[in-house]
Amino acid sequence: MNELIFEKIEICNFFSIGNIPLIIEFNRDINFVCGYNHTNQSNNGCGKTVIFYCALYYALFGEAGRDIKQTGIINYYNNSKMYVKLNLKKNNQNIEIYRSKKPNSFYYKIENEEVIQLSTMKETQIQLNKLLDISEDIFTNVFFINASNILDFIKEEGSTKLKERFERMFFKDIIFKKVLESARKKYNIIQKTIQTNQTKITEKVEFIKRLKNYIDESKKVKNYKNQLKELEDKNIEYESSLQSIREKIEKFKDSNKISELIDKEKKIINLKNDLESKIFHKSEKIKEINKNLKIISSSGNKCPICLQSLNEHTLKKIKEEYNVEEDNFKKEIDKCETERKNCENKILKIKTAESKFSDFIGGLQSEEFQVSNKISEAKKQIEFFRENYDNELKLKNEFDSIRNDLLALKKENDGFSEEFSDLELIVSLFDNSGGGLIEYFIEKILKSLNKLIEKYIQKMQIKFSFWFDKNLKLKFNAYDTIELGNFSSGEIKVINFIVLFSLIEFFYNSFDLKPSILIMDEIMDTSIAEQKMDLIFQIINEFHKENNIGIYLLSHDFKGINNGIINFDNVIELESKEGFTIVKKIIKR
Repeated sequence: MNELIFEKIEICNFFSIGNIPLIIEFNRDINFVCGYNHTNQSNNGCGKTVIFYCALYYALFGEAGRDIKQTGIINYYNNSKMYVKLNLKKNNQNIEIYRSKKPNSFYYKIENEEVIQLSTMKETQIQLNKLLDISEDIFTNVFFINASNILDFIKEEGSTKLKERFERMFFKDIIFKKVLESARKKYNIIQKTIQTNQTKITEKVEFIKRLKNYIDESKKVKNYKNQLKELEDKNIEYESSLQSIREKIEKFKDSNKISELIDKEKKIINLKNDLESKIFHKSEKIKEINKNLKIISSSGNKCPICLQSLNEHTLKKIKEEYNVEEDNFKKEIDKCETERKNCENKILKIKTAESKFSDFIGGLQSEEFQVSNKISEAKKQIEFFRENYDNELKLKNEFDSIRNDLLALKKENDGFSEEFSDLELIVSLFDNSGGGLIEYFIEKILKSLNKLIEKYIQKMQIKFSFWFDKNLKLKFNAYDTIELGNFSSGEIKVINFIVLFSLIEFFYNSFDLKPSILIMDEIMDTSIAEQKMDLIFQIINEFHKENNIGIYLLSHDFKGINNGIINFDNVIELESKEGFTIVKKIIKR
């Protein structure tokens, strides 16, 4: 969607605008534009149309507008330095258009680019039209509504002349171009889509064949689900067994049996060491006794210590004492040896017990290792079967998905056939530009316009219906003979308004264009009943909200400001005095 946002217009020495530049900054509010002409002492001729139609039209197309005389475009009093500068934005791209006379100049520039001014104004205008992608017809029928003039094709009779006007004013330059572009674009898209879909269908058919073979091959491993369940049950059993073994190991480690055995072993070893030390000490004493006895025997009855002579009695007594002492030591040694052997037996028993405990723990740990290996192997098998089971499900799902895609593509291609033939007809008709062009357009497009007319008939709450027939003649449902002239001026204005708004909504739907403003001239008319004017205001208010568009209502009737439907955001009051138009004030409400 191309968005065209009008931001600001600056006007100088243009018709009734003097050499003090008049600036209007556009918005998306609902604005009421009125004024007063001091020369003719009325609300007419104060410059509303000059500013909001002629100046915009001149900036865009280099003319003052349709049905506007080009003479006097330069202010009569100043007669020089006339210019109009328009700032707008298209798709967030800032554009400035400048036109002037005396001196003559015309150029435009795009944001961050150089000024574009070709060798002739005509060439520059062609480039500008391409950039903005709007024509005079689009502007006068989408941006501007003049409700005071009855549309020619409503009041004129004669289908031939009406067709010519219909084609020239609304369709030849506007709709035909847009619809042709749209038809060609859609025609190419559909053609390409059908070709692409056909390629996809061929690819998917081949893929389905390969996929089916793969699924059949994958089924060599039978009963994935059952085997997976058996393995998962075994794995649970192994996990439980492993948990039991680990609890036994931990329980045994937590018990005091091993530590008690170790402590007892240490005590017995210490006792054994003490006994061995005593045996050694006693043996040394015996050696010492034997040595002393030997010395006594070899010393000639002398004391081995003091070397004094000993009598036989004393010597015998000493020997007896030594023998007694030696016997005592030998008894003690025997006793210690007995105790030492007991200790060794106890130590052996303790070590045997420790060995049994160690073997028991080793057995548990070996069992733990084996069960862990079984769990690991079971998990690998579970993963294998689960992967194969999942793959089979995925393959089946993918098979179903691709089959559905294939059916959808075939259905889509079948659905394109009728639309494709219609588009071929549209393209051929537009390309030929033959006599059947208007007839085909009327047959296909007029239905949309008549639906919109019916929509606004209901909104305006009128008791009769009307529409355009295939000859573009306005038909009414009241009587076959009834014509536009049978209605009052107020009713004709209502019919005119319904057609105007139907057309503008039709254009909004048909064009790839979203304007930011809509200028409505002389909507408020004294010949229209107050109740109908309220409905018109309600339609305008809804149109403003639904399209986020700035509305500028140009009127010479100040009473319209205080209607009960629209709460105007701004009132722009103009003033014409001594031939010059100025903005007297802008009231924000």
